[in-house]
Amino acid sequence: MFLWCIVCCANAQRSTLQGKVTEADGTPIVGASVVLDGRTGSATDVMGRFHIPGITPGTYVFVVSILGFAKHQEELVIDADRTVDVELERASIE
Repeated sequence: MFLWCIVCCANAQRSTLQGKVTEADGTPIVGASVVLDGRTGSATDVMGRFHIPGITPGTYVFVVSILGFAKHQEELVIDADRTVDVELERASIE
């Protein structure tokens, strides 16, 4: 019984980050890398969506990147389930 309580409490403290990565015109970006603190992450699906479960509450560096687009980086505080949508700009060719 005690062990079950510990497992339930530990799982209750985990959150999920989800969202969508698109271009300015709303076109989904497929295959973008979505990473928290350089270690936990996901890739966007054909609809530009991502889903990262099991996140311990805290402050993270959130990075979205894919070849051909400017990298998006911001600090996120995650203390509950959260949705973050990101709009990437095409990288300039120099």
